[in-house]
Amino acid sequence: MKHFLLIIACLAAMPLVTAIPGPAVAESGPFFNVTGKLLGKTDDGTIQDGEDLSGIACAEEAGFPRHCLLVDDESQFAQSVTIETGSITVGGCIRVTDATYISKKGKTKPAELDGEGVAYFKGAFYVIGSHGHPRDKEKENSENENQAKLKASSIVRRISVEDAGKASGDCRRDQDLTGTPSVNLGPLLSSDPALQPHYGQRLEQNGLTIEGVAIKDNVLYAGLRAPIVEDALAPKDPKLAVVFAVNLDAIFDTKAADARLSKLRLEGRGVRDLVAYSGGFLILAGPSADPDKSDPIGPNDYAVFFWDGDKRLTKLGTIAGNQIGPKDWAKPEALLPLGPKDGKLEVLILFDGAPANRAARADTIDAP
Repeated sequence: MKHFLLIIACLAAMPLVTAIPGPAVAESGPFFNVTGKLLGKTDDGTIQDGEDLSGIACAEEAGFPRHCLLVDDESQFAQSVTIETGSITVGGCIRVTDATYISKKGKTKPAELDGEGVAYFKGAFYVIGSHGHPRDKEKENSENENQAKLKASSIVRRISVEDAGKASGDCRRDQDLTGTPSVNLGPLLSSDPALQPHYGQRLEQNGLTIEGVAIKDNVLYAGLRAPIVEDALAPKDPKLAVVFAVNLDAIFDTKAADARLSKLRLEGRGVRDLVAYSGGFLILAGPSADPDKSDPIGPNDYAVFFWDGDKRLTKLGTIAGNQIGPKDWAKPEALLPLGPKDGKLEVLILFDGAPANRAARADTIDAP
């Protein structure tokens, strides 16, 4: 407790930020070719194909090749990938958690990290768990399972570029953990007066869930899918997304947190990914509650915004869904800026629920 009392500073809410209207629809480009196997959840000793991509960050800000780290939110691993023009080559695995839980049948099972974002900063990747209650809409999980999964997802793990370059290709369940973990973010989130009622609650009950992470000027920014908070003073647009910022040294050391909360008008959407870019941030925004996979994704469900970290918020374009079957849709889940293109900005959109050949699409939006 003394440790947390030391790092918890005064939490001050920043002014509300309203978006400047932008273009209607981004231009959807080609899907990237994926070479190698994307890996997902581990079940009964078998690591399955990954179709739940949720976060990516690269050591290089521009140009190709880029050496990146990718997470799947059903997995206990991160994977190194190399991005070239129009292609992704999958490399080795990095074990991020070895957490387990006891099932109702008494079996020991792996608890996924629920990894939702990756950031790169000064020679290291930072993988963040959702810090949220496990998805359990049917309430089939035991309380032991839910608590174990919440604990497994409540970490930030720092992985050096050197360690990422040593990623193993065999992705064994008994593979050693890599990098430095921290569990300090959870207590900071739960100590914020605006977030405390939502911490540990189910997503469908507006429970706190992190979906994106970015690091800028030694400050970690956690983008929250939920809660969506209400603004009683703005009846026409009362739903606000939240970004929680904290001194990076408070996560991995005992420095003051200097925590602060920003409330953004993303037209009722939550944060689905967050990327440091051009002196500010790109935000992939989408519904806090996912529709059924058979429900079509509407043309205005997902959008990309640019936020300067203060008062400027600009909508850069809406992102089309990804129909992968007659009644199956994959949702935009992660964002990577690729670079300027004909006066605009090309971004790579990663999809949750898509096979590898339709998992990564290049879209063109307005430049910030």
